[in-house]
Amino acid sequence: MSEEDYEIKPRLRAPKTAAPGERVTIRSLLMHPMESGRRKDLEGRDIPRRIIYGARFTANGEEVFAAELSPMNASPLYLEFDLTIQEPTTLEAEWIEDGDERRWTASARIELA
Repeated sequence: MSEEDYEIKPRLRAPKTAAPGERVTIRSLLMHPMESGRRKDLEGRDIPRRIIYGARFTANGEEVFAAELSPMNASPLYLEFDLTIQEPTTLEAEWIEDGDERRWTASARIELA
């Protein structure tokens, strides 16, 4: 499967608003082929390894959640965690692929209610 055959769409879902001190659930989803490098295509050529090995989430620039992933993780990659909001918050998510270290990012903003 080539890069053109598989569109990678990072998604980050958070509530639009939260009260100060409110605990909210942050959800992320990344559609990714997660190829082990052990399969062959229809012409018998090796399909290159493509594994997301890390995910990192920051709130206003400070790391709030990180995950080390492995070839055993299935696609789509779904991660969920809770976060307590004290101020208007900009969330940033980053997923990192091994090999040439391609990266995908998504962001969301939570305003105070």
